[in-house]
Amino acid sequence: MGIVAARVYERAIRSFGPMSRTYRCSGGVGPEPRPENFASVVLLVRTWWVQCATQCDASGLRENQEMSDVDSFQFRYGIMRPLLSVLGLGPRFSRVEVDDDTVRVQFGWGFRADIPKASVVNVRPEPGRIGGIGVHGWRGRWLVNGSALGLVGFDVVPAGSAHVIGAVSRLNHLRLSLDDPLAFAQRLAR
Repeated sequence: MGIVAARVYERAIRSFGPMSRTYRCSGGVGPEPRPENFASVVLLVRTWWVQCATQCDASGLRENQEMSDVDSFQFRYGIMRPLLSVLGLGPRFSRVEVDDDTVRVQFGWGFRADIPKASVVNVRPEPGRIGGIGVHGWRGRWLVNGSALGLVGFDVVPAGSAHVIGAVSRLNHLRLSLDDPLAFAQRLAR
């Protein structure tokens, strides 16, 4: 296993916890696999993420959802949707939820942030050129998108934090591509 693959593997263990000691394979149940190359590390990380997301949905970690007014907004995807879905960044694991006090942004395993709603200011459409599709950022300014269309941005004052590929990063400004950016902006205005 190469140095990069070993680092990604170790980061995955720190972020998602150890994989169960057994896993299902075509021959039944066997010992935990040891990745041999970068592709197998990516596959293991995706498997851990799917297990984690499935357990979170099944256990109902958002049990207060029915008690508060939670609106969910889907990310907009373009031509890269199949690739992002295979990588665990597709619509199944990505959404933006807004309740009375928090804005939760989840873009698969690549980006996660819980932002106090009171810290969200200057919500506005932000059309224009983008630097790519996926999760991109520098010095607290983050672009989280599946498409170049439907972009909406806002500032976070005071600065918050986000988890980007498992690492904590500063968050000053967030730009998202959503299916309905206008409804998102109106919900934040309430």
